[in-house]
Amino acid sequence: MRKRNVKSGFTLIELLVVVAIIAVLISILLPSLSEAREQAKIAKCLANLKMTMTGCHIYFNEFNDVFPFIVVAKSGTQGICTWSYAGKSTSDFWKTPASGVFYFTARDKVMNKYILNTTSVEDNATPETLKCPSDKQGNQRKYENPNNTDPVSCWDDVGVSYQYNLYGIGIPQTPMETLPRSGEPNPWKSDGWARRGRAMVQESQAAFSGRYMMLFEDAVDWAFNDTTQEMGYHRKFSKHAAGYLDSHAEYKYLDTRGWCGPGWTSINPNWVKIGNPGWVAQWYYKNAVMNCDPPTGP
Repeated sequence: MRKRNVKSGFTLIELLVVVAIIAVLISILLPSLSEAREQAKIAKCLANLKMTMTGCHIYFNEFNDVFPFIVVAKSGTQGICTWSYAGKSTSDFWKTPASGVFYFTARDKVMNKYILNTTSVEDNATPETLKCPSDKQGNQRKYENPNNTDPVSCWDDVGVSYQYNLYGIGIPQTPMETLPRSGEPNPWKSDGWARRGRAMVQESQAAFSGRYMMLFEDAVDWAFNDTTQEMGYHRKFSKHAAGYLDSHAEYKYLDTRGWCGPGWTSINPNWVKIGNPGWVAQWYYKNAVMNCDPPTGP
């Protein structure tokens, strides 16, 4: 007896059902895969911050806790800069503002040889530990032009993804009132900034090294400046990576509308002006609060 040939295959409805199932699976899995990739980038960011902070400590040990903020352009212009400490050369954009005081080559950035563990640094060096893989757009050019929308990353703009904590050495009230005190250097001159920087490192190491943020994402620097909250490198609102003075690094929620919070501070709490009008801290900060770790529960 002859057998009939029967063609096998999917009907149109069956094919549509399979396609729908695949689409549902993709919609479920893609966010998880994206989140997993971002978690890997966060881990890389934190590892970079830890390595950079180790290099900072080597520098501090050799130079008696000096804060390497003071920079002088060839024109003689003096400045304070949060990306002068390490990283690759800045973009040519910074050759123009302020007579080029914020432009540096990798050789100019004094901590590079300690972070790279080398005796010499070439101008074209690219110390990758200063780069966050999720750094897509920096804010530093906004200081020169608030309407700036250039999508250049902080790494490609100023040579680092992580800014040094300038706020830690003080933003005096206006008017300056008790600053400077009799016999003290002017805090807005180089000797005053250097003196503050050394005192901040020494006091923070002694009292709260595990809470004091030495380095943080560029968005944190901008947020503190504007007393706002910003989207972090890893696309989470007000969640940021930071390197602490004891060399550990954390990715956590930071309410940058204030100077400190549970487990972190960007300033020295001992330098904050307190309520007693008869006593003022040596240095103090605008809009600062003394209670950085409010108690939880009833």
